[in-house]
Amino acid sequence: MNKKKEKIKKPVVMILPDKLVILENKDKTYHESYNDYRSSFLDYPHPFRLLNISSMGGGKSMVSANIILHQQVKAFEEIIICTCDSETREWKYNFPDCIVQSNIPSIEEMKTKRDVKKLLVLDDINLMALSKQGKAILDKIYTYASSHLNLSIICNIQSLYEQCPMIVRRNTDIFNIWKTQDRTQYDFLYRKIGLDTKEQLQELLKRYCVDRFDYITINLKHGAPFKLMYKSFQPIDETTLNLIEE
Repeated sequence: MNKKKEKIKKPVVMILPDKLVILENKDKTYHESYNDYRSSFLDYPHPFRLLNISSMGGGKSMVSANIILHQQVKAFEEIIICTCDSETREWKYNFPDCIVQSNIPSIEEMKTKRDVKKLLVLDDINLMALSKQGKAILDKIYTYASSHLNLSIICNIQSLYEQCPMIVRRNTDIFNIWKTQDRTQYDFLYRKIGLDTKEQLQELLKRYCVDRFDYITINLKHGAPFKLMYKSFQPIDETTLNLIEE
């Protein structure tokens, strides 16, 4: 008997355009953008990674607190403060529901609250002095948790090179910079924000940072209305300063 020939099924061929297909990422559906209405320059689209660099008493914590207050598109539902003094009253007084602790939360803790809009504040912690395990957690916080687990980060430090690992510097998208006597910090910063020389950054700080509470903001987030600002609210015209070449 002749066996019947089995029909060969033709593979289904998808007709795709000659460009990248935009696929939805369910881990990132909470991402905000500057397309959302924002009534304040401090209402940064979530998630953001912000670095405040100032010597002691410059106002880093005050700026951080104001960022929390100005989140108006959707307020943070959980605020975690990591500081060397877990009994400090500095944060609880203004934000009674915040969590104050001395350790950086793990990825496993973050996963249990994936749908909660969270803010992590690393307040004057020497991140270079973390244990090997602590540095591994910090790495995951910046490279994964912030973009996939609904987390914005504010890091307050006094020294860029002595307290801040490269993983933090490279993944930060908003910088608040106060004038400092330690000018070695400018070596990294001027490249990060697109200046040609560190002298240009020094000139920018000299012009605007007269008082010890003065600082300049460099916003590298996509769609930011202004890249350079004085104290978060006053735009700096790059063309009139002739500091940044197109």
